[in-house]
Amino acid sequence: MQIKNIVAVLALASLASAAPEPENLEKRACPLASQHRFCCKEFFPFRFLFITALGNDCKANSSTSACPPERPKEACCGSNLPLQPNGDLACTG
Repeated sequence: MQIKNIVAVLALASLASAAPEPENLEKRACPLASQHRFCCKEFFPFRFLFITALGNDCKANSSTSACPPERPKEACCGSNLPLQPNGDLACTG
């Protein structure tokens, strides 16, 4: 019986730590000064070889203003592969 309780507690703890971060938090600056800011329609972490994140329909945002409604996801990339003409973005390192 004790093992079932321990497994249940571990399962609940892992679910609680995997909860997504709320998107309505205050706007934060990029953690590193060398990072570039982008506004994307979609942006998500992706770890494979040297790629750390991917974005879709992105535009560079050099100002500190909020992203427009058509590209609501804000992304910070330390270095990135060149934007494709359609706005696809791959963050590296």
